[in-house]
Amino acid sequence: MKVTTPCMSSGSLWEPDILVERLKNNSLVVSFNLWNESTFYKILVNGFPNTETNSCYEEVQYINQSREEDFHHRTNVTFLLQNVNACCQYSVQIQPFFKSCRNDCLRHTQSIPCPVPPSLTPSKTSPFLPEPLLGEWAGEGQELGQIHPLYSGWHITFFFLLSFIHFAVCPPGKQAQALS
Repeated sequence: MKVTTPCMSSGSLWEPDILVERLKNNSLVVSFNLWNESTFYKILVNGFPNTETNSCYEEVQYINQSREEDFHHRTNVTFLLQNVNACCQYSVQIQPFFKSCRNDCLRHTQSIPCPVPPSLTPSKTSPFLPEPLLGEWAGEGQELGQIHPLYSGWHITFFFLLSFIHFAVCPPGKQAQALS
């Protein structure tokens, strides 16, 4: 059904393969595949705060495609982001204007979530683990600073649990009295 002439002329086989990249210079680069039936494309970017649905950024750009050699090639569109402290998630919508459906063609959307903050990893100054456990070792496939597998998981939990029980039953003052 998708390969019938009416469906093809309305973009049924068009796979835009939208890629969106957020650059450090506060811009968003939208890349997608062009199709041979569209005369132009409308690219709409909306920005939203982390927890709200009210738009804090909106911009529209149009791309004309009039040359046959551009068919089935990728194109890039750059949006300079405004208000980047308030907006962190974005929605990119590409609307093709095919001859048969004009402004009622199927739109393709790509969402860009807010960046994930860096995870907390143990460091050299960790107050919870002695320096040897933080690992100056860097075994094959391991990164420097990772916790040695022997000291992770249930091993370290069991060690701390035994230490806690030992100090609860035998406080340091009692040991000294018992020995004298």
